[in-house]
Amino acid sequence: MEAGIVKDSRALKLKKVSNCWICEGWSEHHFTYTPGKSDDNPNHDEFKPIKLHLDIDHFEGDLMTTEADEKVYEVYRMLPPGSHRYFYSVDGKVSVAKDQNQTSKKEKKEKKLFLDMTKVVIPKAESQMNTPKDSKK
Repeated sequence: MEAGIVKDSRALKLKKVSNCWICEGWSEHHFTYTPGKSDDNPNHDEFKPIKLHLDIDHFEGDLMTTEADEKVYEVYRMLPPGSHRYFYSVDGKVSVAKDQNQTSKKEKKEKKLFLDMTKVVIPKAESQMNTPKDSKK
């Protein structure tokens, strides 16, 4: 499969408006937050909510849940291809999980968006579809 750098922003817009998770290549991701491991508080108050905040949701909080005997809070989310920014909040306070990888400033600058151009369909403009190929004036 060949991939290239996206130079035409219209291609990205077309891909995102199909509203089809399968067509757009979305995949399931499992997010976890473990009090005492992800932060410095092993005695988390279970009545204080832990939320995941994703860039694709405009950083609105998504409540994470845990089983009664478990200490791991989790949520499964479907995400489109590419890298995504996220953070957690504990009782409304921002928390960056210590047990998860963080992207350095150098890595952020070096990342480029790649898209398989063989799978992008760009429709022709209406004027191009109605014009005969060999029209003579």
